[in-house]
Amino acid sequence: MRHPEPEIVRLWRIMTGIPKCCHTCEHYDKDGVCTKFNAVPPREFAENLDACKDWSSEDGIPF
Repeated sequence: MRHPEPEIVRLWRIMTGIPKCCHTCEHYDKDGVCTKFNAVPPREFAENLDACKDWSSEDGIPF
């Protein structure tokens, strides 16, 4: 099961400026699995900003 989104992600969905964490990454699926590494990240990692060098926007192309 996917972890609950941190408050900053909920705020981002309302405002602008994408925080780089698992919850906004295209590799983080609906079940909470990182498809890039085929693993479930720990909750602390999933909420940590700029923790992963392989983060990619869930919106796809960033322009």
